[in-house]
Amino acid sequence: MNLEILGQNLAAWRELTGLTQAEVAQKTQIPRATLSLIELGRSKPSADHIEKLAKTFNIGLLDVVKPPRFRIEKIRFRSAKPLKSRTEILAFVTRKLATYAELEDLVGEHQDLCTIEAMSKIILQEWQENPEQAAIAARKELKLDGDGSQGMIRDLCGLLEERAKVKILRIDLRNPDFFGLSVRDPKIGAAIVVNTWDRISIERQLFTLAHEFGHLLLHKSDYDPGAKEEESAIEDQANRFAGYFQMPTGLFEKEYREASGLSLFNRVLKIKKIFRVSYKTILYRLSDHYHKANIWKYFQVECKKNIGKTLSKVEEPFACTRLRAEECEELGGHDFIPDRMNRLVMKALEEDKISVSRAAEILEMDLLEFREHFKNVKNSSLEQVSL
Repeated sequence: MNLEILGQNLAAWRELTGLTQAEVAQKTQIPRATLSLIELGRSKPSADHIEKLAKTFNIGLLDVVKPPRFRIEKIRFRSAKPLKSRTEILAFVTRKLATYAELEDLVGEHQDLCTIEAMSKIILQEWQENPEQAAIAARKELKLDGDGSQGMIRDLCGLLEERAKVKILRIDLRNPDFFGLSVRDPKIGAAIVVNTWDRISIERQLFTLAHEFGHLLLHKSDYDPGAKEEESAIEDQANRFAGYFQMPTGLFEKEYREASGLSLFNRVLKIKKIFRVSYKTILYRLSDHYHKANIWKYFQVECKKNIGKTLSKVEEPFACTRLRAEECEELGGHDFIPDRMNRLVMKALEEDKISVSRAAEILEMDLLEFREHFKNVKNSSLEQVSL
C-alpha cells in the first residue's frame, strides 16, 4: 500500500465532496489528527478506517488505494484566485480522465491531439494576437461560419466533443473560485473539465468551456501543472476568444440591433438568452468593441429599477422580468450535458466490456439509479421510438 497515493486520493475525494477534516472526523469517528496524518501519507489507516472513509465519500475501495494510471503533464486551471486545493483537484481529475481513456480503449474510440493540433496550427499562423479573428477562424474550422441562425451554437458540449474531439467532464466541486481547467496532454488528448456546482450559473459554465477551448487553440506552450497563477494577458486573450466564439460580430450586431426598442436591461437579457451567455459577456462586448465605458454603471442602475437591487459578482439573472419571449426561458442543467462519455459507457456495457456496477460507478450513480437510467436510454433509442 502506497501511503502517499492513498493520502492524496482521500484528500482529493474529501475536497471534492466539500467536507472539512473536522466534518469527516465527525462522520467516521476517526480523530482529526489521525485523518491529517493519513492525508499527508504519514500514517497507515486500518481496514476499518478505509471502509468508513470510502462509505463517507460514496466511492469504491479501489478509489482509495488505486494509483492513477498516469500523470497529467499539460494542464491549465481556470480560477478566480490561486487555489489551495490544486493538488487534490489534479488527483481527482487525473483519475476521472484515466477512466475516460480506459473507456475509449475498451471500445476502440481513442481520441488524440490531432484535431486540436491541426486547428491550432491553422489559427496560430495568423491570429494568436487577435482573439476576435482567432474565434472567427475556429468557427470556420468547426463549420460555424454563417451569419444566419446556422451560426448559433445550440449545443456547445456536443460541438466540441464531436467536431473538435475534446473530452468534456463535469465535476461538482463546492468551490466558488474554481471554474474549470483544460488538458492538452499527449497521452490523454484534449480535455476540458468544468465545475458544475449549482452555485455557478450554466452561462458561466458554458463560458468556461469556450474559454478553455481558446487556451487549447492559442496557448499550446502554456500548459504547466505546477503553475500557481494564470497570466492576466493570456487569460484576457482566452476571455476575448470565448466572447467572440459564442457571439460572432455579425450575429451579435444583428440581434442587438433588432432589440433596439428595449431598455438596456431587457435588451441585454434578451441577447443573453439567445446566445446562452452571461450578461457580463455582453457588457464586455459593448464596453470593448463599441467603447461604451459607462455601460456597467448604466446596467446596474437599470437592475436596481427592474429587480430592486444591483448584481453581485457571482449573480446571474436567469429570468427576464418584463420579456416573456421564448428566448428568455431559463437555461437549465440540460444545456450542459457532455454526451460522449455516457455513450462510451453504454457501448462498453452492451459489448460486455464492463459490468453494470462498473458502469454505474463511472457515471457516479447508485445501482438502482443506473438501471433506471439504462432502461430510459434504451427506451428512447430511435429503434424503440415510434415517429
